[in-house]
Amino acid sequence: MQRRSFLYLSLAALLALLTGFLLFLASRVDQMSHITNLLIVVSGMVIFGAVSAFQRFLESREDTPVIHIAFNETILKNVLAEERVKPATKELPWEISSAQLVGVDNALAAAKLRVELESELRRIAFTHGIMFERRLFSLNQLIDQLVEREVLSPAVQAALREIMPICNRAIHGENLTNEDAVSVIQVGNQLLDVLRSIEPSASGEALSGLGRAL
Repeated sequence: MQRRSFLYLSLAALLALLTGFLLFLASRVDQMSHITNLLIVVSGMVIFGAVSAFQRFLESREDTPVIHIAFNETILKNVLAEERVKPATKELPWEISSAQLVGVDNALAAAKLRVELESELRRIAFTHGIMFERRLFSLNQLIDQLVEREVLSPAVQAALREIMPICNRAIHGENLTNEDAVSVIQVGNQLLDVLRSIEPSASGEALSGLGRAL
């Protein structure tokens, strides 16, 4: 958004300078010549373009919606702290975490968290024998299935219901403040630790092995 605003402003300034140059040329030649008339006509067209570009700049500068998070970070953290969690695996040194992206690109941080959460949920579903069409089976339906089978607890379900929509809104252009981004990413990473600690079921492992064999 900021880059587009800068381009519109630059274009408006460039066209305004071009208009001034054309009018200067028109003032230096014989006022009765055809060149003068042509320069005046062209300068009028250019200044119209400059005004249009500046108008687009003003429109692009309009504030985008700001996400207001409603969840209580402390409550969610305390609830998730009661879930069983394995020791966290060491992050690969060359990978950029969502936490590192906070303050640099909050939308990208939310997008990375969203992808990681969905990937873990689909892994859990597969290893518990839940078969689905990727294009037809929504993430909410997947979460509901995992809760019904008692793979996920209602507390994890509630936390996912809070975090995922915020990530989606940030991805689709709404602003996420740095302070809120920190809260979302911290709770989201705690959720990831919980999800990564969920082991495959015996039937899911057998199904997974059959799938690899085929």
